[in-house]
Amino acid sequence: MKAGKRWERGENTKCTKDVKYTHDRDNATAGIYTEEELLEDVLGVSPNGDPTLTGQVAEFSHKAKEFMDSDRVR
Repeated sequence: MKAGKRWERGENTKCTKDVKYTHDRDNATAGIYTEEELLEDVLGVSPNGDPTLTGQVAEFSHKAKEFMDSDRVR
């Protein structure tokens, strides 16, 4: 999307260009990304973060691609 024509880009692409979500192999990623890896990555850059809240985000993040692939996101 970042390389797309201006009208193809979403708002705030500078802030939202990288969405992290857990997944098995799919057509949008390079491999598997587990809940544990996401939790470790987020807490690694936010050491004062809330592990419980971050764990919940990691647990439900696998739904992000399904949502982005839906008709609600273009």
